Amino acid sequence: MAIYTEKFLNDTQSLNTSISYIVTIGEHDSFGLPIEGSSLCFGSIEKSLDLLPTSEKSLIIHPLVSSNINISKTLNMDNHSYVVSKVSLKLANSKIDANKKYTILSDILSNHFPNSSNLKNNSVLNSFTKIWVMTGSCKSISDCIPVFTGIIRDIKYDKSNVTLSIEDWISKQLETECPIGRMP
Repeated sequence: MAIYTEKFLNDTQSLNTSISYIVTIGEHDSFGLPIEGSSLCFGSIEKSLDLLPTSEKSLIIHPLVSSNINISKTLNMDNHSYVVSKVSLKLANSKIDANKKYTILSDILSNHFPNSSNLKNNSVLNSFTKIWVMTGSCKSISDCIPVFTGIIRDIKYDKSNVTLSIEDWISKQLETECPIGRMP
């Protein structure tokens, strides 16, 4: 269940509201907010958001999302099965400014993704990902509403596009095996 801020509710009730999605990929803090320098942000518009309303640190949204984001879940009560959401995110494979140098997106995501451990040859696979709904008056990431949390399971790219397959975060939790031996 999403928690709506007063600003978000006011924006959605306005007659001239713009709503878009942004995607944060990489490391996030314990509150679910992206960590500057260890995560990247993508959207359909170019904008800079503050990480917190009182923070001087900002999050740059790279305008590379090239198709709509579809999020779906299904629950089959007859078979007692839960089908995990999968999101396919298509990004334009162009040069972006990452760590003060311009690099092509597919190279960053497959080999040089930023991280707090300063690991080299780091891939975006198994990275934490959040999808947020953003209204036109959002000034910080805390004004946006998180609608999906997932893990990147696959990356495919060609000269013009990068496609990321993102799986729902709960699937990782559900795959944890519990011991079923006898308890003393």
